[in-house]
Amino acid sequence: LIVLAVKMPDLASALDSAAAWPESTVLAAENGVGADAQVVSARPNGGILAGSLTTAVGLEDGVIHRHSTGGIGLATVRSGAQGSFEAVTAESVATAFRAGGLGAAMLADPQSMRWSKLLANLVGNATSAILDMDPADVYADPQLFSIERRQLREALAVMRRSGLVVCRLPGADVRGLALAVRLPARLMRPILRRVVAAGRGGKSPSLRLAVRSGGPTEVDWLQGGVATAAHALGGRAPVNERLATIVRECSADPGRAAWFRGRPDRLLDALD
Repeated sequence: LIVLAVKMPDLASALDSAAAWPESTVLAAENGVGADAQVVSARPNGGILAGSLTTAVGLEDGVIHRHSTGGIGLATVRSGAQGSFEAVTAESVATAFRAGGLGAAMLADPQSMRWSKLLANLVGNATSAILDMDPADVYADPQLFSIERRQLREALAVMRRSGLVVCRLPGADVRGLALAVRLPARLMRPILRRVVAAGRGGKSPSLRLAVRSGGPTEVDWLQGGVATAAHALGGRAPVNERLATIVRECSADPGRAAWFRGRPDRLLDALD
């Protein structure tokens, strides 16, 4: 089994390395949407598993820390050849993860699983990156909360039009998030503020860390993935599209990042 657990901008080079074992099963534990199609295109043979991790982890001073419990969802994209060395199944991988202390569950539809995890990844991510603010502080601001709510509603609309179902992931029942966006804002905001803070275990969102470092981000597969999918369906996801554009700008230009840092008013103006 080859486990690909890299950021999406690095997936292509990881697949190049994995080409040395063309028949082996690959588990792509990636965020966002688009990884599975990329893996299928690069690997015509061998099994392919999709993995969605809900455990917050971070690297600090050379040590990997687990910030929250969570677990991993697994779904079969393509089965490996039966009766051969590489016929690794989602069931066997789930058993191995559980033996190692990580909760694991098998899901029937990899795309529904990916999009369900995407919903969780959208929360407090791009706004935090652009403003360099903690997600809990983003959710404490009613106007910033409205941005968060609109981007989630756009993603859910794409899921509905694509026939995808919001799933319960190990350690993260995203179905509750999908229900919460239907509540009045005054009820939804304090609930999600607590959920966001607890779910990240004190770890900064991935896009915020990437913008701070000036490195490549995964926004093209997160907010950008929602915008691309909406366009393919003949519609638009304007909030996700604009957030993705601003994250790209902030990552590429320190001056642009400084312009938005700590200035919700400027982000609100940019989204009008």
